[in-house]
Amino acid sequence: MIADTYADGRYLRRWSLIAGWAVCALDALDTQAASPEAVEAVTGENARIHALVAQAQAYEAAAILSAPPRPPALVDGVNPEGELVSIANPARAEWDAAKALVTGALASTLTLVARRANADLEPDENRLPSLMVAVMDPAGLVRLVQAVDADWQPQAPLVAVECPPETQIGATYAGGVFTAPPAVVPVPQQLDLGQLIFALRNQQWITHAEALAAVKTGEMPTAMTATLAGAVQAGAMTAQQADDAAIIWAAMYRPVRTSSLWAIFVAAGTATSAQVDALFIEGATL
Repeated sequence: MIADTYADGRYLRRWSLIAGWAVCALDALDTQAASPEAVEAVTGENARIHALVAQAQAYEAAAILSAPPRPPALVDGVNPEGELVSIANPARAEWDAAKALVTGALASTLTLVARRANADLEPDENRLPSLMVAVMDPAGLVRLVQAVDADWQPQAPLVAVECPPETQIGATYAGGVFTAPPAVVPVPQQLDLGQLIFALRNQQWITHAEALAAVKTGEMPTAMTATLAGAVQAGAMTAQQADDAAIIWAAMYRPVRTSSLWAIFVAAGTATSAQVDALFIEGATL
């Protein structure tokens, strides 16, 4: 199975289970443009499909191994002294383990194996017809968009309705109509320092006077240093961490979202990750 993600994790493959095989019948998910709920749903479905296919493959291998008669428990061997002796037959243990796997297989695994056996070739989206469905909860919220076999049904209370390819996770369904979810604004990964200063002021992290002073001197705004000092006093961070944050700020030329500066603020409880995201989204518009 090829990796679920590519392009440094930006794109997440969306696996479907068609005729017992895992195929990429849908376009990959852009994780920077998708909601966290959509990423979580696709990741979970991918893991479920991988597990099912692995179970089917293990059954198929075990069925081949256990097809011949059971090997004898003992075979001839030679001990360290060079004498001919009877020793335990490793093939017997392998055969027993394979037979146990086959006889103890779940009904779902047997169904999957049968589907795979009836497929002429390992399928792809161009050769095997599939049905595109939206899997929804009782409230009509789309939890997953998936390509499935025609007779596939989700577990209750979820329901599946045929949908157009552009249907998104998080959409709502009512009266036969899908309504798209609110657009997800991607978080910029880099800003100019001026953009960050404007965003800090607009998001009320700092005052206008502090913004001007920061531009002129390059020092961390007073409100931010006061926040760090308060976090140190409250025991939310160490004095060393506060000093590190000031140094990171002083060395910062083009602020990046992945900077440890923001992790320090978040860990100290002085800001949330969502607030830092909002800071960068605001800055990119300035």
